[in-house]
Amino acid sequence: MTDQGSGRPGERDRTGQQMQAIVRKHSMQKENNMTNLETYNKIFRGMFRKTDEELAGLKYRGIALWDSIGHMDLMGELEEAFDIRIDTRDVLDFTSYEKGKEVLGRYGVEI
Repeated sequence: MTDQGSGRPGERDRTGQQMQAIVRKHSMQKENNMTNLETYNKIFRGMFRKTDEELAGLKYRGIALWDSIGHMDLMGELEEAFDIRIDTRDVLDFTSYEKGKEVLGRYGVEI
């Protein structure tokens, strides 16, 4: 039996096993006491070697590490961390650290 999903962009039908994996992943995140914002910031810090204070102004192609390859790596990390699949339109719309929060909100990830 599959869950038909909520109709959010990028969400696909999920089997019971996939849903259990999602619950486990989100439970692990809570066990580590990391909020979505902390997870988001950790990914950005790791990918782009920036401090929390430097994140707010980050823009795609604004630093050498956030080039097209860095962008796709970032999308992959975010998809894995939040168990989502980011639609191509949203990959293109993800133009800054701040805009990324809005994009993730479209997938139910509140930051």
